[in-house]
Amino acid sequence: MGMTLDLCVVGAGECYEKYFLPADRLLREHGIAAIRTVIDVKDPAGVRLPTGAAYLKRREPQQPLDQLLTGTKNDIVVLAHSNDFHTPDAEELVRHGYKVVVEKPYSVNLGELSRLQALVQSGNLGLIEYYLFGKTPQLHILSGTIPPDSFFLTTPGLLKGDVAELRQNAGRLQDIVGKVNYVQIQFLEGANDTGSLMHRHDSTSIASLGGGTISDDAIHCFAIVTSLEHVMGKITELNSVKAAVCQEHQQHFMGKGYKAVDVAETYASIRLSAGDVPISFTVGKYVLGWPNNGRNHRNLLIVGTNGKIDVDLSSCTMAVYEGDSVEPRWKVGVEREQFPRYYAVVRAAIEGFDGKFKSLTPTILEAQAHVLESVDVAKRQYGNMPAYPAGAEAHEIQ
Repeated sequence: MGMTLDLCVVGAGECYEKYFLPADRLLREHGIAAIRTVIDVKDPAGVRLPTGAAYLKRREPQQPLDQLLTGTKNDIVVLAHSNDFHTPDAEELVRHGYKVVVEKPYSVNLGELSRLQALVQSGNLGLIEYYLFGKTPQLHILSGTIPPDSFFLTTPGLLKGDVAELRQNAGRLQDIVGKVNYVQIQFLEGANDTGSLMHRHDSTSIASLGGGTISDDAIHCFAIVTSLEHVMGKITELNSVKAAVCQEHQQHFMGKGYKAVDVAETYASIRLSAGDVPISFTVGKYVLGWPNNGRNHRNLLIVGTNGKIDVDLSSCTMAVYEGDSVEPRWKVGVEREQFPRYYAVVRAAIEGFDGKFKSLTPTILEAQAHVLESVDVAKRQYGNMPAYPAGAEAHEIQ
């Protein structure tokens, strides 16, 4: 695009504060983009704004965004507000000629997903996927999904470790692992800095609003796997979904007037297949000692006949192993101190409008379809889900 783009972020909540706002400084410094407008239904008091940014108050969630944006200059509108408004607002804005980037979950039901998929053809829809672009870009360079001439390898310091090895092996994931034997992803959060902040909001906890840990966390697992279908094959079967809910979490929302059946899962064990390759996801909140002395465990493991890939999803470090070796041949990580975690995520979404990473948009929406299928299975368990005490170990829930 060649110049600093003006961004409008809709939603001034946790996602804006934790991800978009910290990324703004470096995106400006590199001449890529700058947040110029922030929109929310809340009063402006307490909303932190980047230098020179304007705050527009939406009088109600249903107020057309186009009415607010008339007369403002915004090259791209980022939807990071309540889940159930993602698709309707994206449709409205694309219809009025805006380029739109949507946070996950992109849709809360299959009808919305179908409408969102239709918008892809317009070329004006982009998607935020933190784990593809923020935590595992080195894996997708290795698989060939992200080209080696992308900004991930041309931006000094963005990747660290054995970057020369990654550049030399770009596109060689299948050669390195051989035939994939199995894939395992664990995304368990028990540390105070995540569980206590993010998941007591209605939109991330109530089923009818698209809440639940499957929509919030398992979507990252599905996005990683669907982006690797050229290596292991397409997902062919959803074998099982077992859901559970943290009893303190459930009681919190029942105290707000919701029924037990309204409260979505906070833990899920998902089993699926890509042909003959078994894949397992375990996602959960309020586990592993939460909230006292809690810990997080986030890991991706791909094991094949020739070797394995082990990605620590907390430190964003990928280790490549040959054969049965217990020592990695080489490692590549994502720099987290100099580069805010959403710097690469927002930049990838922006460059998607120039045709880069174009193949990943339908891939990410395919992941959303698998999420909705999994949520449908989980919903049949609502009201009768096992309830676990805060801080439980994963094996205690299963």
